[in-house]
Amino acid sequence: MESLGISIIDVSLKYWQWLAFALILGIVEVLTMTTYFLWAAIAALIVGVLLWFAPEMTLVWQLILFGVLTVVNIILGHNFLNRGKTHKKEIVNQRMSEMVGQKVKLTEAIVGGRGKIYLSGAYWVAEGPDLPKDEWVLITATNGLNVVVEKYNTEL
Repeated sequence: MESLGISIIDVSLKYWQWLAFALILGIVEVLTMTTYFLWAAIAALIVGVLLWFAPEMTLVWQLILFGVLTVVNIILGHNFLNRGKTHKKEIVNQRMSEMVGQKVKLTEAIVGGRGKIYLSGAYWVAEGPDLPKDEWVLITATNGLNVVVEKYNTEL
């Protein structure tokens, strides 16, 4: 651009261009739902509003402001969205761990420490003390693909 007699320092975007950019980033955010475009859209919106009040701001300062605001928005936004969340290991789609605490009948007697239960549309190997078929058991833990059970006292 220097060969055309225009310096990058002299070039500047108008406030409405930043607002249009913010709108485009907002649309991309709606389509992707990542929240990263949201923070950049907010930064572009802030730059556009500031440019409305300070139209003499150069492109270099506009870009620096946009970059800094985007990073600050991402950090603050991440902290805002994750407030109150505990960072324990989440159990996602682990059917075995969801079985713990359930009460079921033995479909096959436990002999020698192994029997079977039927739960959630499947048969599962049950480990525990020897118990007869049709005895109510409580699932207390999992052991690989097996469930650990104990006799459930139904006379409480």
